Amino acid sequence: MRHEWDVSLLFDPDDESHNDSSFEGWDQLVPNFDDDDFADIDDDDFAFDEPDGDRAGGESRSGTRNALAGDGLLLWRPDEHGAQRVDPEPESLLDVLAARYGVRVDLPYVPVDREDGERLLREPTVLRMLAHMTAAGVFNGPELPAICDFVTGISDGSPAPQLSDLSKENHRYQALKHNAGAYIAAKFGGTYVMKTADGGRRRGWLLTVCSATTALETVRRGWDPDQDGTVEEMIRRGIAFSTLARSSRPPSSAGAPAIPNRAEGGWSGLGYREPDYRPTPLDYGLYERQRRAVLGRLHGRAALMRGGIVWRLAYEDVDLQRVLLGPSDSSQKHVQLLGDVAHEDDTLSEEELFAICGVYRIYANDKDRSASDSSWWPKDSTWRESGMDVGYWTRQNEEWFVTRRNLLEDAVRTGDTAALKLRTAQQWRKALRYEAKRSRNFHAEIEALAEAVICQ
Repeated sequence: MRHEWDVSLLFDPDDESHNDSSFEGWDQLVPNFDDDDFADIDDDDFAFDEPDGDRAGGESRSGTRNALAGDGLLLWRPDEHGAQRVDPEPESLLDVLAARYGVRVDLPYVPVDREDGERLLREPTVLRMLAHMTAAGVFNGPELPAICDFVTGISDGSPAPQLSDLSKENHRYQALKHNAGAYIAAKFGGTYVMKTADGGRRRGWLLTVCSATTALETVRRGWDPDQDGTVEEMIRRGIAFSTLARSSRPPSSAGAPAIPNRAEGGWSGLGYREPDYRPTPLDYGLYERQRRAVLGRLHGRAALMRGGIVWRLAYEDVDLQRVLLGPSDSSQKHVQLLGDVAHEDDTLSEEELFAICGVYRIYANDKDRSASDSSWWPKDSTWRESGMDVGYWTRQNEEWFVTRRNLLEDAVRTGDTAALKLRTAQQWRKALRYEAKRSRNFHAEIEALAEAVICQ
């Protein structure tokens, strides 16, 4: 029988208990490899398996399937007749990294010459930093040495010019910089306003992102400057964005939370539980019901624009059209200044984020009524601090999510309460640690280089 911790450790290879082979099926769940001995893996081994029946994606409220696979792209999506189809050409790993980070590789590839003492990051480390390590093990394509050189150079602050269009010495740099002006209308602080064909007049809102890396991805992908199409592409990939409309609120309210977050001692997420609380299948069903209730609120559309675990939990329950319509009539808004003009968009309170992720407050003991968080899924804040959050939804993210969800749904179906385990915030941080520190450093360097392309 598979247990919750067994599945978690599949995605936490640094944990010593990963080598515990005391449970059935361990060798099927955990790939056996080390940094110096890699099996030859064909491209077919790297492809995401076609889903089997109802297990790949889950049924949405409308009855259509919006499962994800590959490198953050839809595998199933309804066509104009409501039927389902398979994405015929999922992107390769190199295609994803080229669009997101500007990796440029000419094959056959000649590795970068390094001075004595210069350390090259190894393949497993690099793939974990990029959140592209899957249960299949190490991808061994011909471009992998170039990807390792690229990630090592960026992390060390010395990117190889031939590998990155973010380098001024790269022959693609000037074209990228020129094209950025055609896609990015303005920058206000850390917010980038994307250009649209009609200046946002048709929809009445502006498409904005808070990441220079994301802004340049839209440039590299050449997404049509049509709000609807660009928004759909961002939602497909789990990329965060906003739809800001003019606000009637005073500019002084910009940045202020729309509603207060958790009050000390007040209700939080799915409520308070006693120290010996053990969830049942009914509890999990009530959680799913509460999550859908929150997502069904007018401002619940904000979940689909948030990225990360909240986006994934909302993906099959929030319709794209709700996002395209722009900010709702809900009073729950986040106000932001663009220049001296106040704009606003829907937002989610901390309570609602907790409800979406299935957070309970568990009392310490009968005498000590202090409480800590335990949850079905990692909290939004925990996800954003983890090694799994890289700004878009990856193949590794989806594999982890589907494995966890299938385990919970199997437990509900069979009544196996032992498998219905909550996790504390600390346990989630450990399970999702991966290469969080290295990954944050790498992505900070990428963001700085991307900002320089746009602003200098």
